[in-house]
Amino acid sequence: MSLNAEDLLSEIILNLQKLKTIEDTEQNNLNIISILGKESNEVYMCRVLWSILNYDKDKKKVLLASFLKDVLGIDDTDDELENAMVYREYCIPQNSRRIDIAIRTKNHFIPIEAKIYADDQKGQCADYLDYAGNYYTDPTAAKLYYLTKDSRKPSYYSVSYRKELFDQIVPITWKEVLKWLKGLQYLKEDINEVVSQYVKALEELLDIKRGGFNMGLDERIGSAEGIKAAIEIEKSLNRHKKELLKTIYKEILDKIGQEEGFDYDPKLNEPWDYEQCIEEYYYKKTSSSTYPALTFNLGLLETSDDGSQYYLILRYEIAWKSYVGFAIMKRDPDGQLHVVDNPSDNLFNKAKLRIKDSSQLSKGKDWWLYWEYVVSNSMEALESEPDFRIMNEAHLSLFDEEDRKAYVNQVVEILKKFRRNIK
Repeated sequence: MSLNAEDLLSEIILNLQKLKTIEDTEQNNLNIISILGKESNEVYMCRVLWSILNYDKDKKKVLLASFLKDVLGIDDTDDELENAMVYREYCIPQNSRRIDIAIRTKNHFIPIEAKIYADDQKGQCADYLDYAGNYYTDPTAAKLYYLTKDSRKPSYYSVSYRKELFDQIVPITWKEVLKWLKGLQYLKEDINEVVSQYVKALEELLDIKRGGFNMGLDERIGSAEGIKAAIEIEKSLNRHKKELLKTIYKEILDKIGQEEGFDYDPKLNEPWDYEQCIEEYYYKKTSSSTYPALTFNLGLLETSDDGSQYYLILRYEIAWKSYVGFAIMKRDPDGQLHVVDNPSDNLFNKAKLRIKDSSQLSKGKDWWLYWEYVVSNSMEALESEPDFRIMNEAHLSLFDEEDRKAYVNQVVEILKKFRRNIK
C-alpha cells in the first residue's frame, strides 16, 4: 500500500506522543541545568564548562590537559601547563569584546567562541584572532576554536570578510565535549556531580534521546512514496510558517496603530517590507539584513551637506529570535535606505539627546544602538524566547491563537516601553 501524506503525518504524530512520554520521564532524572531551561544558553553552558576546566586540586587543573588533547588536539606537557589559567568572558581591552572561554598556557593563548543558536557578530572572530596573535611571534600561529553543534565555521561577516582568517579557525562541536566528559571514568571527586549534570544537559542540547525516533522516521520515508508524502507535508509546513509570521506582523501593526507616538513610515520600511521578507525568510541562510521588520520613525536627526538624511528609528525585527531596539537609518540623496553601522560621534550624540535614559546605548559593534529580546525584555535570551529558524517549543506554541496573541501583546508592550524613553 502506498504511503500518503495524511498517513505519514498521523504516524509521526503518534510516535511524537510516545517520544514525549520518554522525554518527560527523562526529565525526572533531576538535571538541574535543563530544569532551569539553560542547556541552550551559551552563557550558562560556558560558565559550567569553565568551572570544569578550571577545577583545581593540589594547585593543578586536573581536567585541563585531557580537554586540550582530546577536544582541541593540543598536547601540552605538564611543564607547559604549569600555572595555566582558564578565563570566562575574557575581556579584550581595545574594544570590550568578551571571549567566551580563554585558556592561557606557557606556549598558547587559546580563545574559544561558543555558539548554540546565537548569531555571529560583525568582526567578532577577526577581533579575537587579532588579539590572540599578540601572544605569538608569528600572529598567524594563533588559533580560534569555534564551538558549535554542527562543526560549522563562522560567517564572512564575523571575520570581517578576511578569507585568510578561516585557516586559523578550528571548528569543534559540543558532541566532542560530551564525548570527552563521558570518557572521564576516573572522576571520584567533588566535581563529579557537576560533570554528571553537565553531561545530561549536553544530551538534552544535542537531542540524543531522539536518535531512535529520527532513525525510524528516516527508514519510514526512505522510499519514493514516502519522499513524496514528506514533500507534501514540507510544503504545507512552509505555508503555515509563513502565514504565522504574516499574522504576527499584521496583528502587531493593528495593535500599535491604536497607540500614540508610533509613526510607521512606509518609505523607511521599503527595504524590509515584512510581507516580501517573510516570503524569502526560510530560504535565505545568509547574515545579511533581509529579515522582516517593522520600522517606526522617531524623527530626523540631521541632513548632511550631500543631502543624506539620518533618522532615529525604533524597530521590531525577527532574525532567529525577535528583537526591539533603537538604530539610525540613512536615506541617501537617491532615496536608497540603509541602517548606519558605527555612526559618527556627532550623529550618535544627537541620538542620545533624543533618549531619556541613554546610558546603555553603544556604537561600533553593529548597527543597533541598543536592543532587547522581546520575551526576556533584556539582552539575555530566555528558553521561552521563540526561535523562528529552529522552530523551538516557544515558537511552535505560537501556532495556538492564545499564545500568539500573548506574544503579540509582549511585542507591543516592549515597543511602548522603548517609545516612552523618547523625549
